[in-house]
Amino acid sequence: MYGPEYIKAYEIGWKNRFLDDRLQLNIDLFRYDYTNLQVQRFVPDPTFGFTAQTVNAGRALSQGAEVEGFWRATDADRIDFTLARLDAKYVEFRVEDAPGVFSTFDGKRLAKAPKNALSLGWEHSFLVRNAMLKVRLQTHYESARYLIYTNEAASLQPSYTKSDVIVTYQPDDGRWSLMGYVRNIENREVRTFYTSAGANGGYVNTAPPRTYGVRFEARF
Repeated sequence: MYGPEYIKAYEIGWKNRFLDDRLQLNIDLFRYDYTNLQVQRFVPDPTFGFTAQTVNAGRALSQGAEVEGFWRATDADRIDFTLARLDAKYVEFRVEDAPGVFSTFDGKRLAKAPKNALSLGWEHSFLVRNAMLKVRLQTHYESARYLIYTNEAASLQPSYTKSDVIVTYQPDDGRWSLMGYVRNIENREVRTFYTSAGANGGYVNTAPPRTYGVRFEARF
């Protein structure tokens, strides 16, 4: 059995625009103090192999800052960005592995919580007769993160960068559009889920590899 989680949230922010609204800058500082944070773990199950179980971390702390905004450099060019810094850890956390036997995870980093993240995008619009052609380039960087609360080495997702290019063609009447894209240009393998299987290693899910395609949309 597990109990409800509680949070004390502190947040302060600043939003503003400059250069005749062509530049927007938002800054956010936050601190989230959790009590009984609900954490999911996977335990051996004789029927299914593994089963999900929810436990409570006594206390966890997540704090950091985020800066985001955009700059409309020209009437045809727009640059947007997000920069985040995060410090997230379990302050008090122990799990009962067997009656009277506990494992302690005080000081471990929260699962799936990278210390640094950065997103950057650039979009340019071309006028092509009676249509608009938009080209967007975007990239995302994340520092290393653990995928489970134990912070075991096998669950570490190393830092990575993923980039996309998206080209959209749309006539002025807006009745249809044609989009072509390439995602994860670097073809990076990014793990999104991990659970230990003991001596058998572990189970891993990954995000899609490099993908590309064309999409047509029509409005009636």
